[in-house]
Amino acid sequence: RYATSKLQEANDLQSLQTKGFRGEAMASIAAIAQVELKTRKKNNDTGVQILIEGGTVKSQKDAVCPVGTSLSVKNLFFNTPARRNFLKSDPVETRHLLEEFHRIAIAHPELHLSLHHNNQEIYHLTPSNLRQRLVGLFGKNFNERLVPVSEDTSIVNISGFIGKPEYARKTRGEQYFFVNRRFVKDGYLHHAVSKAFSENLPAGTFPSYFLFLEIDPKHIDINIHPTKTEIKFDDERSIYSILRAAVTTSLGKFSISPSLDFEKDPNLELSVTDLKKPVVEPGITINKEYNPFNVTSGGSAPSKKAHQQEWKKLYEALPEVETDANTEQTELDIEKTENEIDEINLIQLKDGFVMECTPSAFVIYNQQLAHQRVLYEKNLALHKKQDKTIQQELFPVTYECNSKDAILLSEILSDLNDIGFDIRTFGKNAFIIHGIPNYLKTNQAVSIIESIVDQYKNNAGKEHISPYEQICKVAALVAAVKPTTPLSKLQVQQLVSDLKACKNPNLSPFGKPTFYSLSISEIENHFNRKL
Repeated sequence: RYATSKLQEANDLQSLQTKGFRGEAMASIAAIAQVELKTRKKNNDTGVQILIEGGTVKSQKDAVCPVGTSLSVKNLFFNTPARRNFLKSDPVETRHLLEEFHRIAIAHPELHLSLHHNNQEIYHLTPSNLRQRLVGLFGKNFNERLVPVSEDTSIVNISGFIGKPEYARKTRGEQYFFVNRRFVKDGYLHHAVSKAFSENLPAGTFPSYFLFLEIDPKHIDINIHPTKTEIKFDDERSIYSILRAAVTTSLGKFSISPSLDFEKDPNLELSVTDLKKPVVEPGITINKEYNPFNVTSGGSAPSKKAHQQEWKKLYEALPEVETDANTEQTELDIEKTENEIDEINLIQLKDGFVMECTPSAFVIYNQQLAHQRVLYEKNLALHKKQDKTIQQELFPVTYECNSKDAILLSEILSDLNDIGFDIRTFGKNAFIIHGIPNYLKTNQAVSIIESIVDQYKNNAGKEHISPYEQICKVAALVAAVKPTTPLSKLQVQQLVSDLKACKNPNLSPFGKPTFYSLSISEIENHFNRKL
């Protein structure tokens, strides 16, 4: 076990700017994996290759290698099966690695980095600035979403980018804080950014941000958490205020929030009067013979008698319609058809609930949760069908995403196609959407796929169900009718009818009740009266 310190003097302990000792993790890694290390100094012609397994050095010999150090770690926990069992599935562990790679790549855009997965290159990042690095990580379309942030004060210097509100995601995946280039998680700072966005964000979404804070190391403590991802600030209230003001300013400066434009339009120039010229006073002509009270001098008004006759015409009796008791009785006794009764008994409340009147109770349905249950069971049924109803896109839509989302989408692609999607891979981090299920809107294909990926990331692994069932749940959640959506009478009838036909109509796919029933006996008890 060997590690070398990066500290030069004792005072460096009070203002840490390093990220640990050299090689301090190597002993722990070598103890539970098979490690190959190659290293060569600049002045040496050859380097050294060392093979270690389970903490034991298997071989050490000279080797030809470039200047620097390369490390290969294989078969993690090969000698400790009990710990290996705690590893998640390959896709989950891959996402963890990608997340750590993102943190390093964003914090150090000056580094040349590459990442391979299953013999496929996922990232190849050349040295660049921060904006180019973000585009390299999250896709070329990411550039238009970025809004720069910059604020310099005596307490903290803030720089980086925030995402435009209209591109907010339903997950917190694109949120990064770096303090002195060290990735940190801080709920207080996140609250400052969220407050700055205030009402600009769509409901249920989270802003994207990649913000760097440069602070004097003397005013922070990085040793309060084992992973060093939490930091204690000496004056966090001031940092909160400065950060919130910086984000608010950027949103206003780039016309994300409403702002006033005081620049003068050259087309609206007003002429200036020459004060040396004499001012001409306007002349006023008065007719001294005009008398406003002289009736004969003006126009004529209708006479009072004629006026009364016109009004009398409005009250002339209409032709009497002969009616008899038999006719009225016949109209009242006409029986309503079953559809007409259902139409009367179903009422939509505030565009979010449906109320049904039955002989024994009032039933109030949550239209969103009810629709989720209907779509979920439809998706499950589609898995067994060979012929699926698909809306084919007239012009196939290309969907590009970052590597992390591309890996996830590739894993669930077959399950999505089983429930009515027609999506195919199209090169690196790109897919072509040829068709979507017939209950979805074709002009929202990309946003629907993005939402499914986000929701799947949030819910994956939380329940012990198959990936296909999880996809069915997520697709139903995304595609279900939203609250405050007005429905036609036919849609209301269809929704209630489909829900009653479900195997489990009582609960949504996520375990929430789809309706509330108020029985007649409960109503009688409330009013203390029996009918």
